[in-house]
Amino acid sequence: MMSTDHNHNRQSQRAFVDTVQSAGELDRIDDFVHAGFVDHSLPPGLPAGPDGVRAILGAIRHGFPDHDAEVIHMLAEGDMVATYKTFTGTHTANSSGGYRLGDGPRSG
Repeated sequence: MMSTDHNHNRQSQRAFVDTVQSAGELDRIDDFVHAGFVDHSLPPGLPAGPDGVRAILGAIRHGFPDHDAEVIHMLAEGDMVATYKTFTGTHTANSSGGYRLGDGPRSG
């Protein structure tokens, strides 16, 4: 049987995905992300905590304005939650210093 903490953590993660990642409510990041949070998947140079999450999700939202996230699997143990998600969206702008899909690489 799953503990109440596990249920709470799973519900919080689901709410984060629905509210921040899918709906794009980046102003709500502080409601979900603790100041001491470390995201080990962020690109080098981005800050830890809510500011780093805000930076990366802002870049994704800029490049994919209709970005949507769907949780396929979720595991919770202690204070950790892991998700396996699919992301969909229309690539409309340069989001990470690369190039738009279909544009091909640029030189110079």
